[in-house]
Amino acid sequence: MFESKDDGCYVKEAVEKIHNEHYTSCLDLWVSFIAANVQGNDLQSLLYTVIQVINGVATLFIGPRYLLLRVKCIQWLNHLSRASGIFIPIASLVLDMLEYKTTNDGEKQKKKLEAVSTVKLPKNWLKSQNFQEQCIFSVIELLANHFAQWSFHISFPELATISIMRLKKFNERSTMEGLKRVVKRFIEQVELNIEFVQMKRDEAAFSPNDQQAIETFLQLEKRSKTAPYTQYYQNIVDKGLGTKVKK
Repeated sequence: MFESKDDGCYVKEAVEKIHNEHYTSCLDLWVSFIAANVQGNDLQSLLYTVIQVINGVATLFIGPRYLLLRVKCIQWLNHLSRASGIFIPIASLVLDMLEYKTTNDGEKQKKKLEAVSTVKLPKNWLKSQNFQEQCIFSVIELLANHFAQWSFHISFPELATISIMRLKKFNERSTMEGLKRVVKRFIEQVELNIEFVQMKRDEAAFSPNDQQAIETFLQLEKRSKTAPYTQYYQNIVDKGLGTKVKK
């Protein structure tokens, strides 16, 4: 099937309607509204629709120039997941950022990333010395946020395993020692939590079909906020490790 010139213009026009800050601002407003009102209100249909829209935006615009837009989409999904208690898979969206082809032989950018448009980064940013650093810090912060929500869930070992495998492969081929240390520490903290949950899971006497027992699994430990991974994540939040995106 051949695409006519008119069809091509229509597609370009449709994409341009999405590819602007007005559209992302509207999405941000809807996310804030749903997150604030999803509990106790019948907003499930709206919630799932917005999740689909966000996933569509994140996968429509790919590549390093759309780093901040991708980060913003994942932040929205994490926010909705935490507010609703619904599991929203974000790992593949995050881990794709490890594959961004960048160089670090340019000059340091004086302008901070959060001051740049969330829609599309200038090409010269991709050659800056701090761009790859920002990519990796964003990966760690976004995954850490996602894992923090589910770090006491009985399925956490399965949830985190693939991400850890991808991060280990990244560290094997990376030549930036500073980034490798950050990634290694994250891997170690997640693996410790995997071992902790696995140990508690092995000790559990309830059946996998006991939904009530599964829902209360490790809830006392979660409320205490003293678990090592919880403290590690709080440290990331306090430091603001990753990329901040302007509202």
